[in-house]
Amino acid sequence: MKIYVNDEHIAAMIDAGSIELAGADIVAVCEQCLGGLPWLGTGIDWRRFGSFSSVNLSGLRPDDFLKWMLTTSLGSTPHVVVFYAPAQPGLACPIGVLAENFDAIFWKAPGRRYLFSSTNVNGAWTPHAIDLPNTMARTR
Repeated sequence: MKIYVNDEHIAAMIDAGSIELAGADIVAVCEQCLGGLPWLGTGIDWRRFGSFSSVNLSGLRPDDFLKWMLTTSLGSTPHVVVFYAPAQPGLACPIGVLAENFDAIFWKAPGRRYLFSSTNVNGAWTPHAIDLPNTMARTR
């Protein structure tokens, strides 16, 4: 199985200090939160949510993407956790870094990927998915 965070471009961002690895404990919490959502086939059944915000990323500038994220639950904390897949490490970074590097962070990682607002207290990342499904955001 391919480990996405081992890709050279991700490793360079980690080495530069702009993003961090989010370990198996964080990924397990994210996976548990996702498992409790309504699914349709291989994706979240967005029709089951009373309301959510979505944005089309095609042609969207990073600063406009950041402005949109700040209007969603992703903007409730200064950091986000990137969830690639079960049993794989994720990434954690400031929300602005995600906005600037969204394509690079998800490059070579096809399929559905998920983001969680997050805080870091004493070196421990905590995803804030407790409010799901009431405040969901979707990119397409």
